[in-house]
Amino acid sequence: MCRHTDTVLFSSSPDDFEEPTHLNVQPSDYWIGLFAAEGFFPDLHHDVSYVAPHAVLLERQSWTIVDVAESYERAWWASRSQRTWGSSLT
Repeated sequence: MCRHTDTVLFSSSPDDFEEPTHLNVQPSDYWIGLFAAEGFFPDLHHDVSYVAPHAVLLERQSWTIVDVAESYERAWWASRSQRTWGSSLT
């Protein structure tokens, strides 16, 4: 799949072990790791939870590990800032 596109919208139930058709139930970080090994990383600017709570949009990136860390750090601080501002307004 990764050889044929630069963007993947991925969703896989991380905890539905009862459904008989779910043959490879894994936590989300398992799948993120597999995609990262192929050069695909989550697009942290697009919330695709309307598909499913655990859905993620992944894009091909030619990042170094430093690029990955910086991107996640920026996204974490932006998320934290939004929560802080949102909680102070209510």
